[in-house]
Amino acid sequence: MGQMVEVIRDTVPNLLQKNFPKEAISDNIKLRILPDTHPTIPVINGRVSYNTVVKLLQFTVTHVLLPTQSEILLLSARLCSEYQSEKAPPKFMVRWRTYSEDNRTQNSFPNSFSARSINFAPSQLAGSLGLMPHEFPVLTGIFEFEFNYDCSQIEIMTITDLEYLSKPIEEQIAGA
Repeated sequence: MGQMVEVIRDTVPNLLQKNFPKEAISDNIKLRILPDTHPTIPVINGRVSYNTVVKLLQFTVTHVLLPTQSEILLLSARLCSEYQSEKAPPKFMVRWRTYSEDNRTQNSFPNSFSARSINFAPSQLAGSLGLMPHEFPVLTGIFEFEFNYDCSQIEIMTITDLEYLSKPIEEQIAGA
């Protein structure tokens, strides 16, 4: 398990530019995108399909949503075994946000951040997350990793709690 955790921690910051090493991904990997909020998005099955969808997501995020040189900042990581059976390996969950190389900061979100629990206006939300006006746009989310039984490969990767924060409208008007 420790080796896979290190691979994930080393790879996730650059996941917008390159994928996980081939040996870290199961041939039967499954990619689930927003299964709780968008259950109609199909599950991607198999290494070739996974790699194709990841490349498409990388291109979309770095050429449409965010600056090209954006990277991922790991905010927290933990093993989660409370919902697993005794025989199944635990999930490894990574909370993350993006940042742009030209606006690099190491400010991070509070560990208790949950998109479902915040009822703020956009500018209040951005302030509570410690974002500076020049740091927009930002993606935040959680990656959940499930492993094979000997914890040597990723079997399931889930992208959940995804949020896209553009510059709050109040600030756009005030700055205009």
